[in-house]
Amino acid sequence: MLFLWKRKSQPLYDTLAAALGGILLNAEKKQINVQVDCPENLVVSHDRKWTGEALFNILDNAVKYTPEGGQIRVSVESWEMYVKKSTLQIQALAFQNSIREQFSSVSIERTSYML
Repeated sequence: MLFLWKRKSQPLYDTLAAALGGILLNAEKKQINVQVDCPENLVVSHDRKWTGEALFNILDNAVKYTPEGGQIRVSVESWEMYVKKSTLQIQALAFQNSIREQFSSVSIERTSYML
């Protein structure tokens, strides 16, 4: 099955609000207090359909497994994230060579014991 991602920069608040809309009735039936802390102006590159579906599944499970009168808290924070690719490749290669050197001189002996 082929998934087509339609990522674009858009407010995460709107995607989260749509997912919350699908669980609030069931949360209300179980008297679960749902608290949301998400900046309205937080723009994230994401596919609204797939991200919304993933958020709905997580929230739906939270409602299912939270006892009556419980609480669900959703908090969204913005974090900077980056990867320095060249450093990771060099470290991985060095680790791989180190492992190869360590195990190239290892001999394996098997001993069977019978009781």
